[in-house]
Amino acid sequence: TSFVVAYQGASGYADAVVSTVSGTAITPGTPAALNAVSSSYTSVAALSSTSFVVAYQGASYYADAVVSTVSGTAITHGTPVALNAVSSYYTSAAALSSTSFVVAYQGASGYADAVVCTVSGTAITCGTPVALNAVSSGYTSAAALSSTSFVEGYTGASNYADAVVSTVSGTTITPGTPVALNAVGSSYTSAAALSSTSFVEGYTG
Repeated sequence: TSFVVAYQGASGYADAVVSTVSGTAITPGTPAALNAVSSSYTSVAALSSTSFVVAYQGASYYADAVVSTVSGTAITHGTPVALNAVSSYYTSAAALSSTSFVVAYQGASGYADAVVCTVSGTAITCGTPVALNAVSSGYTSAAALSSTSFVEGYTGASNYADAVVSTVSGTTITPGTPVALNAVGSSYTSAAALSSTSFVEGYTG
């Protein structure tokens, strides 16, 4: 009966608003700014019924994130954290559990990168970012398959819709073998888990 939407607000900050649902009627709460820096590629993932994480490209172009708690529709944000120290595009967050999440992004080499972070309250502790492939990768999109695995979809070197599944142990990522999912030009790739052993990837063909 509730959901959160994250977005780049009027001041360019990472904003969010929690809304409640009754039937098909939506009642929004008061939007809140989660930081005070220019924020692009905002992506939200629910950690629990009372907390969520927003990932974004921050002021230094790094992949940043902030965890917030929710009471009713009121949002209380934690301290934003830089998840890496390289220019990062197409940031995409996915919750692995109530205390961990993964952020996928296009890293400094243009590859499909990812980093797993743990959460205690609203404090974020990140592992080491990992390149999941070695080709130019745009429109990166993460989806959790389980608490220990995720898929990252992206537009690969041939502009096809590609994907790679990785496993997670703690904050350590072990990528599998990337696969082309089609053989046509594909952009705006977006991945979603159907189960722990299947996923769907949408794209503009």
